Amino acid sequence: MTIEVGSMLVQLILLLLSGSTIVGVSIIGEVTQPSLVSVLSGQSVTINCTFTYNGTSSHWIQARWYRISLRGSNYSYDSNEPTCIPDVALGHLNHCVSSLKLENVSSDQSDYNYVCVVKIPVVYPPIERSGPGTRIQSYEPPEVSTVGGALVAGREVKLICSVKGLYLENISFKWACHGANTFTYVSMLNSRTTVNGTPVVTSQFEIIPKVTDHGIVCRCEINHVTFRQPVTNEIKLHVTYGPRDPIIMHRISNSGSYHRGTNSSITVLIDSFLELRCSVDSKPVSSVIWVKDSENYTEMSQIAAGLNSSKVKMTNIKPEDTGTYWCMAKNSYGWRNASIWIKVENEGHTRFWIFIIRLVAVAVFILILITPICLVNC
Repeated sequence: MTIEVGSMLVQLILLLLSGSTIVGVSIIGEVTQPSLVSVLSGQSVTINCTFTYNGTSSHWIQARWYRISLRGSNYSYDSNEPTCIPDVALGHLNHCVSSLKLENVSSDQSDYNYVCVVKIPVVYPPIERSGPGTRIQSYEPPEVSTVGGALVAGREVKLICSVKGLYLENISFKWACHGANTFTYVSMLNSRTTVNGTPVVTSQFEIIPKVTDHGIVCRCEINHVTFRQPVTNEIKLHVTYGPRDPIIMHRISNSGSYHRGTNSSITVLIDSFLELRCSVDSKPVSSVIWVKDSENYTEMSQIAAGLNSSKVKMTNIKPEDTGTYWCMAKNSYGWRNASIWIKVENEGHTRFWIFIIRLVAVAVFILILITPICLVNC
């Protein structure tokens, strides 16, 4: 180290005495920098400038970064010694790198051009090369939202993915919904500028959600020429829908299990027990009520309304309880109904019909037995 410094001083003295350049002084190649670097607001970023150098020691080189304002004010950072590594591909020239690290990047830094200046000050005239400069593009995390309020099953809605700080040029959006049904895909880019001059780029994704799409995740992926990897954000779909077809079940004892009938009617005996339950699937929840068929579907006073479910309990059933019972479900996105016919019979009437049915069955059986005999003898 001491020998090298002494050699540099001797050459510098000879240079000053002769007033000419030193033979064999190292040469700096073109200084290159990325024209644009994008960084998420609040993150740190490192800018590099690169150049070639044909000398044997990087101690001769000084690298300094300048922050040049578009309004004319400049700021210089401390000088640093670049890192130089011999590169066989460059004919044994040194490949040198100088770096500038910026912490907590904000949108204010988008107003500057960061220029790398490389010098060899110990020769006369000094050798100096400047890079073209690097612009910092600070952007906010992308936001994904919906337009037009809630997502309603069967209604078209737009998903919006927007990002602040990125320019429309060299940017692309990609949408993906995991586990979704087939959607109508319409993507369009739109660019605007906020009051403070920050660019905003958005992409629209049109979908017609179904009830089964509730809870799926849609992802917006943003690619930009300056990104090392895509930036993404997600939204979980909360699909609202009107009540689906109500389900009516019944049980004939207070402690028994509910059964779903195979048809739309139930026959019960006088003075017996019957409980009807109606349930429905909807989002948001529906109010569910029971009404008994009459001139105006008059709501029954003994039947209480519920949320997505309602029950009606009848003990000591009377003949006048015969009729059609309607389950009515309604929320802000629609309504549905279902009905069941209740027929009340007395025990004697029931026994009579059981006797008739058995008699008919016996007659049919006898007819089947005598038909072959008749065909032979008649």
